[in-house]
Amino acid sequence: MREGWRGERQEWRWVLGNTVRNIEEQARFIELRARGMSFQKIAEEMGVSKPTLIKWNGELLEQVKEAQYLEYEKLIEQYGLFRKERFEVYCKALQTALKEFQERAEAGELKKVPTDKLFSLLEQLEKRLEKDTERELLSVTVRDNWSLNSKYLELG
Repeated sequence: MREGWRGERQEWRWVLGNTVRNIEEQARFIELRARGMSFQKIAEEMGVSKPTLIKWNGELLEQVKEAQYLEYEKLIEQYGLFRKERFEVYCKALQTALKEFQERAEAGELKKVPTDKLFSLLEQLEKRLEKDTERELLSVTVRDNWSLNSKYLELG
């Protein structure tokens, strides 16, 4: 009787071990799908068959969508921080250029220095600052079949 109990116990350990491993693999699958990886790439990286991944995608579709949304949200936040830092740099550069322009004008040195270059820099920085302050940061439409609206993304 004890032998049967040991066999069942070992079988349950195997089932529990496989369940934990399966859950970990599925969590990794969700993470990789959220990053936009194809089934083929995920299959190669995880060593899981493509049909299994497609099956998981159907079973875990809501979790995949949520993870994709969170991934996009993270990218949007990073873009916003990058844009803020860039804006601060432009403001400092404009302030420095304006100070230099004022000092040259007060010292009467505008005849010696290529003013057109300094003036051109001032214009470029002002235009860039105007451009950054007149548009919305980023717009994302989330629907049942949601996607990131790329027309609002500006890179560069």
